[in-house]
Amino acid sequence: MTLKSMKFEFRSLGPITNATLELGDFTIISGRNNTGKTFIAYALYGFMKKFNSVMLSNSMDEFFDRIFQDAVSMSAGELGAQVIRDGHIGWATDASDLAEQQLRLIQFVSHEFSKSELHKVFAMPSAAFENASIVADFKIGFRDDVNVFSELSEGKELHLSYGGNNVSLELAESSLESEEETEDDFEEWIEITDEDVNRLYSYLLARGIFESQFIPVIFSSARHTIPLFINELDYVRGQWVRSLMERRREDRSDDSPKSRRPPEDISNYALPIHDNIDFFRRIPHRAEWINIKPRKDFSADVEKMLGGRFSSEKGKLRFTASGQDQPSFDIPLFLASSSAWEMSSLYFFLEYFTYENRRHFLIIDEPESHLDTANQIQLARLLARLVNTGIKVLITTHSDYIVKEINNLIMLSSDLEDKEQISREFGYRDGDFLNPHMVKAYIAEKGTLNLHEPDDFGLNMPVFDDTINSINRASIKLATRIAHKQEEKMENED
Repeated sequence: MTLKSMKFEFRSLGPITNATLELGDFTIISGRNNTGKTFIAYALYGFMKKFNSVMLSNSMDEFFDRIFQDAVSMSAGELGAQVIRDGHIGWATDASDLAEQQLRLIQFVSHEFSKSELHKVFAMPSAAFENASIVADFKIGFRDDVNVFSELSEGKELHLSYGGNNVSLELAESSLESEEETEDDFEEWIEITDEDVNRLYSYLLARGIFESQFIPVIFSSARHTIPLFINELDYVRGQWVRSLMERRREDRSDDSPKSRRPPEDISNYALPIHDNIDFFRRIPHRAEWINIKPRKDFSADVEKMLGGRFSSEKGKLRFTASGQDQPSFDIPLFLASSSAWEMSSLYFFLEYFTYENRRHFLIIDEPESHLDTANQIQLARLLARLVNTGIKVLITTHSDYIVKEINNLIMLSSDLEDKEQISREFGYRDGDFLNPHMVKAYIAEKGTLNLHEPDDFGLNMPVFDDTINSINRASIKLATRIAHKQEEKMENED
């Protein structure tokens, strides 16, 4: 399958009343404080992360039964029974039929996610998001040679195939088949559940969108504090486990939900923050076994920006200054500067979590936090390089420097006569460009998102330009008044 486009509509989501977002290869959401940027970033991540689990949940059984009733006038259970009886079943279909079913599936998953999972993404009671929703619309190209299977029991598999004009479900012998099995006893013990049929058909329609094509990764605005408090967080987690074990020992017969509830003073975190904490916990384990680092050149860019490198030694994260522009030192990460905390998550992601055969959807909330203006510009270039390798990127930002540099990278994609000379002059490298069609830019304001399409000159982002123009006008007016006053003083002295 090929994911051609991803659109989302958000309703009653925090400050967002109603907004539509189409993701690009590089998506930028800007706007003033408290306009809903983080709400959208969190909701997107949660939807991508939970998509497959919602699609394969029991709540989808009724949906798939309707799909099969429309296609072959059978339920999933009836399909399974006929496959057991006859060994196979098939029906005619085509890409347009599958596209219609796919749209119905994605909309149903959107509804189920909004109803049962969206409030959990924000670690809030369901009542707080009672009217909130996210509705997805994906366009996916279908391959004509899909063939997937699931293991039913020892020696037997259920296969699903799509050949461009028909779908077929059939039983097949497994390569692990035991010699004692015979065709006579085949029907006596084999079982095909609704879940078996639904799981395979969901794969045909949409499964794997955020599992094999785009793996969602988010770095929340709270990421820079996690290295400072990770030890305390782990201590609290250990206390929770010990407390839970003590409760169970006190009364092993009490297995009620109340007995399994964590202590009241344990804080809940929004899913992105929870996953960021988990990300830092996993780094030492990844560092121990990984020996292929295909994106080392990108993590080296972070080293250059910060004048040092990060490492994991004996389960502890460290920062080592290079000694080029400052004295060399090696310290625990929690003692490093806020800019080091800020960039450590991106560094470790590039160093240990990216592979050539996997694609990621990287969401960064306010990537400019704790970075000086020069490093904000370098970060914009690094993100463009990642986009040009196939990683999709979404950022929420207040940084005029990042947006201005993105404009430069868009202009750099034009066919300029002296492009090589300009690149050398300003330190641009291969991959430091962005074609306008790769970029989608939005301003969050007044409860919605306003799309600002880039052109050959980049992005027109009035949320920055108006503020900059206003402060420049004030500066000019104040400087003019001071100069006029000084002139009057000089005249009076004369």
